[in-house]
Amino acid sequence: MSHHRAGLLACVPTILSLNVFLSAADVVVEAPRPSLTAPGSESAKAEADRQPGGAAVITAETWLTGRSSTWKDMLGFASGVFIQSRHGAAESRMSIRGSGLQRTFHQRGLLLLADGIPINQADGSGDFQSIDPTLADHVVVYRGANGHALGAANLGGAIDVVSPTGRSAAPLDVRFEAGSFGYGRATVASGAVSGAWDGWAGASVLGSEGYREHSRSQDQRVQGNVGYAFNDALENRTFIGVTNSISALPGSLTRAQMEDDPRQANAANLAGDQHRDYPLIRAADRLAWDDGVQRVEVAVAYSWKDLFHPIFQVIDQLSHDGLGSVRYACVGDTHHITVLATHGLGLVHAQQFINVGGDRGVQTADGYQRSINSAVDLADEIRIRTDTWITVGLQVAQATRDFDDHFLSNGDQSDGFRYRGASPRFGVRHELAEQVQIYGNVSRSFEAPSFGEIVPVGTAPGLLDLEAQTATTVEVGTRGDLGRARWDASVYYAWLRDELIGFQVAPGQTRTLNANRTRHAGIELGGDVVPVEDLYADGRIRLRASYLLNWFRFTDDDQFGNNQIAGVPPTAVRGEALYEFAGGWYTGPSVEAAAAGYVDHANTTQAPGWALLGAKAGYRAAHGFSAWIEGRNLLGKTYAATYGVLTTATASSAVYNPGDGRAVYVGAGWRW
Repeated sequence: MSHHRAGLLACVPTILSLNVFLSAADVVVEAPRPSLTAPGSESAKAEADRQPGGAAVITAETWLTGRSSTWKDMLGFASGVFIQSRHGAAESRMSIRGSGLQRTFHQRGLLLLADGIPINQADGSGDFQSIDPTLADHVVVYRGANGHALGAANLGGAIDVVSPTGRSAAPLDVRFEAGSFGYGRATVASGAVSGAWDGWAGASVLGSEGYREHSRSQDQRVQGNVGYAFNDALENRTFIGVTNSISALPGSLTRAQMEDDPRQANAANLAGDQHRDYPLIRAADRLAWDDGVQRVEVAVAYSWKDLFHPIFQVIDQLSHDGLGSVRYACVGDTHHITVLATHGLGLVHAQQFINVGGDRGVQTADGYQRSINSAVDLADEIRIRTDTWITVGLQVAQATRDFDDHFLSNGDQSDGFRYRGASPRFGVRHELAEQVQIYGNVSRSFEAPSFGEIVPVGTAPGLLDLEAQTATTVEVGTRGDLGRARWDASVYYAWLRDELIGFQVAPGQTRTLNANRTRHAGIELGGDVVPVEDLYADGRIRLRASYLLNWFRFTDDDQFGNNQIAGVPPTAVRGEALYEFAGGWYTGPSVEAAAAGYVDHANTTQAPGWALLGAKAGYRAAHGFSAWIEGRNLLGKTYAATYGVLTTATASSAVYNPGDGRAVYVGAGWRW
């Protein structure tokens, strides 16, 4: 008993005695050391291994061996992540454990972060275009309620894309990519350390004509960070990011149209010159103090985005989003206590106009959307044996959605909603051996609807009075690293109330309702193994694979009974076999497959299943020259990478988004 008290006493705050504000003139900073404000992948992996549930870290070296353009390129092999590009560009359908199932655009149900600070808008929605895979150091994926540790409250969890710093990056890193469908990308980045200062900056330019007609995309990104170490215990870092994204939207096709000519665009998308363009500026700052036992982080962030989005109407939105957070952590002999408080505030001036060939026509809507998301999360990881830990936690969240109508043509539609939720969790983690764990947990989750659900775009005026989605999830799994074999595997089952279920009411127009009771279950497998070593040229064979089983169903629903919830395939598989030569050479094939999945909640129509073959070869070393060539969909398969969701589909339903055809990409770079 006294041992536990010693662990707790170690966490008694000592902030009043801190000497962190000593003059920087008394500080001597020597050789580069790990950053307090931007921990590297090894520190991130140690944190992930502490979670009693699905969590993993993916380093950039795993995706920089081939084309690195989209979120799928980064996370295609991540256990438990379903992700497909909508039309070969950054815009994707991404889902973990059934989050945001019906979204083929934007993002809902996941907390996306950059450098540990959320990039979602305050209402929970998010964009994909502000992240560049070639400017990332590693990605942290916390599935389900494990994401509460990063500030998530939702069913899906959290994904954090972490940048290099001057302490971890090469002095100069350049990379060029080119290939099919007019694709080209150039990236340059540099990092440096000077005394107490370090800095990193990167820039990239991407252009693509796209596989399909009217699918051209252009992205320019600049991002960087500057850190200053006051002493070994205190550091500050400022992050800046600027994005300009232009994306034409080819739209969805009927199945007959897709099979006849998958490269064609939807006629309405052409007539309305539908596209999605925005510049975004984001600034953030984090101050971190760490004395080896206690840690305090204070972060603030602000983003500005100007969206111009001609679809069935012209969506014109100017967004301002701010965030503040405070995190306290303490490591005692038997306790690891964390407290995280976050507060996000967003203001969107939302206007709509008749779409006249891609330009603004008569105005149809004008209002202000105000969102507040606040949460406090407390957790204690308690060591009960030398090889066993239990984690108890509680998150309390509150959200507001207020709409101030300035248009008034349909009467005053001003309205507001308040949401509150409490999400406890309990987990157990046991070490079977060094670097081999089993775990289990039970948790609650809470997700307030975003304005994308509340505002019934394209339907009758007035806001939808939706309930917040909640769930209770049970998870068991294992992860491990035995050198030649690494794995990350979980099985989960979730009972949902008031799930936010979306469906199209017209092309490009969606509506969301609450389903009373639904169930989500699945299997999440990922990992790699080296079955054979000491081959020719000191080579070895590495097999890498991921498998995802999705089982999502209504429960005694008045309209859909016990049908499957449409949106993603029930199974998805990806695999790669590489022969890795000594010195950095590699070559081998890859496969990707998905089963047929329903496009409607009535379960009358399925998108056909598909399987793709790819291959790549290249050379990559820690420093110096690198080059690669990659072929994708080498057999030229016509398939629906993603699809829209209806209540009931017919043969004439235009819901299919064809994936890219046969393509070849090449790349080269130099890293000092």
